[in-house]
Amino acid sequence: MAWGGGGERTIYLIVLVGGLAVWFIAGRTLDILLLRKTPNQTALQPGKVLAKLFLIACGIRLSFHGLENILPQYRGQRHSTPAIVNGVIILVWSLLLVLVPGLKLVNQIREKRSGQNPDFA
Repeated sequence: MAWGGGGERTIYLIVLVGGLAVWFIAGRTLDILLLRKTPNQTALQPGKVLAKLFLIACGIRLSFHGLENILPQYRGQRHSTPAIVNGVIILVWSLLLVLVPGLKLVNQIREKRSGQNPDFA
């Protein structure tokens, strides 16, 4: 498998690396801007909760799209290797869209509950 020579595969690699870089930089910037906390700010803000739930819903929808590329639609159907790779990439993105906001939401709920019910031990 040759990645050089200016072929179609090179474009895919450039788009993948560029997309990852943009996603990382934009996500980090948004995290810095949106997740600034004061020490006593543990309340769940409805806008942020809705945004995280929206991202989780998008990830779930995207996982169905990825599964369409991997699973056969009828008996005896064979998918091409690029279609399977595309489906796996989509599934990885959907998993990230579900896990990252989901874990942040769970951590926020835990922080709120621990602030309301301190341990007596």
